[in-house]
Amino acid sequence: MESTNQKEIEQQLKENTIGIIISTCIIAPFIEEFIFRSVIFKIINWAGKKVQKNKKFIGIVIRILAFLISSFLFAFGHYNFDFKVLASEILSFSSYFFMGIALALAYDHDGYILASIFTHMLNNIIAVLIILYIDDDITNGSIIIKNFLNSF
Repeated sequence: MESTNQKEIEQQLKENTIGIIISTCIIAPFIEEFIFRSVIFKIINWAGKKVQKNKKFIGIVIRILAFLISSFLFAFGHYNFDFKVLASEILSFSSYFFMGIALALAYDHDGYILASIFTHMLNNIIAVLIILYIDDDITNGSIIIKNFLNSF
């Protein structure tokens, strides 16, 4: 199921391909990773580590909450923080949420924000390439690769 976010990107790619590629594959990952990993995740995770020194279980719970809260907010942001849009597209929410978890894991692994930024960039580059070069052919159920070989 496509989200409104994905549909908007697909439409904008038709109108301003280069601009949307730059904003989706370069600018958005920097901004989103700074907000959701380097600020939100980092603060909650730091608090969890502090608490964990004296109260191990509570500290672990707080650190798990860092993953869950930052990932929820990351996913919810892709619905413009609008509960009505989220409710109507709830089936696609999990893909953004689990991507948020993966990006938080990439960041948490060594605390290096570029790890999650590059992971996010790679994800968005792959998504844009799929949108640009792969069409679902509903009539025969196969995937047609259009213009892919000709683009090299």
